[in-house]
Amino acid sequence: MNKLGLAVSLATLCAVSVYGCSLGLDESKIGAAPDAGTLPDGDTPDTFRPPVTDGGTEAGGLPTACTRDDECATKDACLKGRCDLERKACVFDVCLTATCNAGTCDEATRVCGAPKPRTFRAATFPIGAGVGCGGALGTPQRCIAAVYPYVFVGTTNGVVAFSSSDPSSASPQAVAVKGVGFLPTSIVASGNRVFLLGGSTTVGAVSRVQIAVVDVPTDPFRRELVASTILSSFDRPSGDVLLEREGSGAFLLQLSAPANFPTGIVREPIGEPLDIKSSPFPPVPGATPVASSGSRIIVEAFSVQAISTMSFITMAGTAQAAKDQETALTAAGSVTGQRTFATTQGGAVYWSVAQLTAPPPANTLRAARGHFLVADAAATFVPAGGIDIAVYPNIPAANQVIGPVALIDKDTALVSAAVPTALTTTDIKIHKRATGLTPQKVTLTQPVTQLGASASSGLAYVLAAESPTAASVHVFDAACN
Repeated sequence: MNKLGLAVSLATLCAVSVYGCSLGLDESKIGAAPDAGTLPDGDTPDTFRPPVTDGGTEAGGLPTACTRDDECATKDACLKGRCDLERKACVFDVCLTATCNAGTCDEATRVCGAPKPRTFRAATFPIGAGVGCGGALGTPQRCIAAVYPYVFVGTTNGVVAFSSSDPSSASPQAVAVKGVGFLPTSIVASGNRVFLLGGSTTVGAVSRVQIAVVDVPTDPFRRELVASTILSSFDRPSGDVLLEREGSGAFLLQLSAPANFPTGIVREPIGEPLDIKSSPFPPVPGATPVASSGSRIIVEAFSVQAISTMSFITMAGTAQAAKDQETALTAAGSVTGQRTFATTQGGAVYWSVAQLTAPPPANTLRAARGHFLVADAAATFVPAGGIDIAVYPNIPAANQVIGPVALIDKDTALVSAAVPTALTTTDIKIHKRATGLTPQKVTLTQPVTQLGASASSGLAYVLAAESPTAASVHVFDAACN
């Protein structure tokens, strides 16, 4: 799964892609109420017939906790259960006969059709509107979140979920997400849950923050999903960004360096009234939050040689928050503030960053680099390793080359970078921890700034803003050539 990462440039704060989920922060929107809009209505009643189950697994309801595939048994002929080890939850593949071969399910008869082969780019489908979350072309990096069996997209008309029951479909079922009382500024996946963040209304030193929550069911055939919208109380002037947290929770941060980035925890029970209390980081001079890992938040600073130095804020969001030892990531070389992060529910973190040709005052780029940065929620940083995702001919550092990333699992990442010979286009690739880049590659006609990415349960999704009124989702299966 792919949830949340927050990147911060050397000069300004900006959020970027996360595990599964992407964030990009439009500072002009912080604290501003979202524009009014129309949310999609359901097209038909929910006619899904829950499958016959055994072993206590309910494929039509909320995910059942698991540690092994055999705990996810079902007698439904269209479904095959397995345990998503990142989410520690049962998920159900639809009519999957073998890797990269699947049919479609007749929902009335519960019979699978003939299997068809699936390719690396399994499908591309339009979302029927422009990308939402602000900006002329929207902000794709913070407007897509996948929690299998659905991928959620923020559009100019509201939030829509698309079924992943048939990843090779060019017209997947669009599922209305009801109960969202605002147009979100960002969408974040965390475990079995999707969070939608709206605007903040400041009253003195506190704020009221719009948050909506969708507990994602395992049933891949829903015709509508229901969100709970909460006007939460936050003891800071604004709630600016959500980051994924373990246990299908979230961190709510005020992006204020002078206040040491006050952070609250959104966790069970989630409902009205929701009163979120914050605790600041310990002093982190020159450092800014960039991503999360389990119950920790990663902060980053830069040396005079432009070497990235990272550390964990442990027990983030509590009065016991502490900063641990700094790790200098010298293997990445001198880098810029142009980077993206992706995380998993299990705390794995991936980092993509623009590498300079030499330390400052050099101001040209050598490569887009990719690093499996943290293995899990208890692990330390991996300071060595990393690969070149793309190599550039000493181009000016102002060029945007780092695209969104998504962790398909803790050892497999979907990565993106500007094509060296055509910087306004983007190559999509797969990076495996053990073997490096795989042969698969797809080139999109959009620049990296018009893309967002998320992943869940083996599938990755790239949201591409094509114009202010049109966008598409590209579905990728890393297991398929």
